Amino acid sequence: MAARKLDPWEFRFLKLIKKEADAEGWANVSAAAMPQMLKLSKELVVSEYVPSDFSPGRGRAKLTEEGKKVLDVAEWFGPPLIG
Repeated sequence: MAARKLDPWEFRFLKLIKKEADAEGWANVSAAAMPQMLKLSKELVVSEYVPSDFSPGRGRAKLTEEGKKVLDVAEWFGPPLIG
């Protein structure tokens, strides 16, 4: 992955995935947020749609090992790495 700053929305999504993750590391993603989630780098996040009659378009996302490292470093260094 080429070095670059995370966009503020990318950082927020990474933090949200980490915060909302279940025991297996998966976080539920709303149908409204799923299109944005799919735009995140595949090196940082694994995302997939979850079939559902109740809420079509829903999905789930999980940080990759690289995504966890990037988020940990970004949180340690703070805002200058974001945006």
